[in-house]
Amino acid sequence: MKHRYYGESIPFRSQEEAFRNASTLGYFTSSQALADYAELKKNLSVESCPVIAVGGSYGGMLVAWFRLKYPHIAMGALASSVLILLFDDITTQEAFLNVVSKDFWPHGATQVSKSQLVRQKKTQPKSEMPLK
Repeated sequence: MKHRYYGESIPFRSQEEAFRNASTLGYFTSSQALADYAELKKNLSVESCPVIAVGGSYGGMLVAWFRLKYPHIAMGALASSVLILLFDDITTQEAFLNVVSKDFWPHGATQVSKSQLVRQKKTQPKSEMPLK
């Protein structure tokens, strides 16, 4: 199932128009998406059929939240590549990179060093970048 406002599920003429209008943008939230999934199961007339929600990345966040919010609908959730704790008030932005770097460092220190160099260059102001 696609998140509303993506693919063919654009309820207000066009995505651009919906994103510009504050009254329609209020329907474009993760909570609304979770409610859509719960409603879909209800409308499929399979209320007694067990469901395991599966998703990756943002979809993984949604299935984890779906399981928490609707435990009576989803008997389980498989969330892959999910950054559940990557929010400003919970952890730093570097936390994920630090964990991944520790995992990969013994197996490819050169690549980890290069990825850190790229990250530093990305945050460096253009005026300080050497011309080549």
